[in-house]
Amino acid sequence: LTGYTDTNDLVDAINSGVVYKYLTKPWINEELQQTVKRALQHYETVKAQRQLQLHAERLRDRLRATKEGFIDVVMKMLDTKIPRSAEHADRTSMYAIAMAEKLRMERPDIKKLALAAKLSEAALFWIPANVIVKQTRLTPQEEQIVKANLDGGLEMLEKVPDFEEIVDILRFQFERFDGTGTPLGFTGEHIPLSARVIAIAGAYDNLRNPRTESAMMEHEDAIRLLRYEAGGKFDPVLIEVLAEVCEVSEDVAAFDMLSLTFA
Repeated sequence: LTGYTDTNDLVDAINSGVVYKYLTKPWINEELQQTVKRALQHYETVKAQRQLQLHAERLRDRLRATKEGFIDVVMKMLDTKIPRSAEHADRTSMYAIAMAEKLRMERPDIKKLALAAKLSEAALFWIPANVIVKQTRLTPQEEQIVKANLDGGLEMLEKVPDFEEIVDILRFQFERFDGTGTPLGFTGEHIPLSARVIAIAGAYDNLRNPRTESAMMEHEDAIRLLRYEAGGKFDPVLIEVLAEVCEVSEDVAAFDMLSLTFA
């Protein structure tokens, strides 16, 4: 910069070169030496921070791959137990996302809901298949089976890093809006919103795409049956939300999941 006194030129040079500090002429040798030492320390600090950042990014990538691999394995196991469970999980997740968008839930909450919906039956892994796919109300004996086996599936999911909040949602998917459900008998809005959404989304898909010998219902018939359970098993408001989003588009593939990740 010798010969230049323009401040803008000086600022541009410093910013462009990521300069630590500049000295004016004539300089004092001792000050120059101390500046060089501090610059080296600054460089080493920035370098160490960058290495930590890269290490954290690699750990996040590995964690994401681990979670996605776990989900893939679990869904294949569920397909062995109950055919087409993976397809059901994907559709349930998509319906839940559409409902959440309509309810204007926060984006982080929608991401948690999407993953919880996809894993909703993984939490039921130890429960007999006939109980999982049952469309009518559970008998007292079946409710006891759910209570006895639900914790096993939840504990399996809790061992996966960052799944704690997902488990907190899935713990309540068998609750009923009228308070007669399981495991805690929560009622109304005391049941977490995401759990209420998943319960309706999953029930709707079971009616539209049954994994048993039951006949597939049309959209209107499925909504009519869900409305019959309004205030009992399901949240009446959320039934209407589902009816609206599915009426707009019955093509599940149209629901946008591209921007949602499990990170």
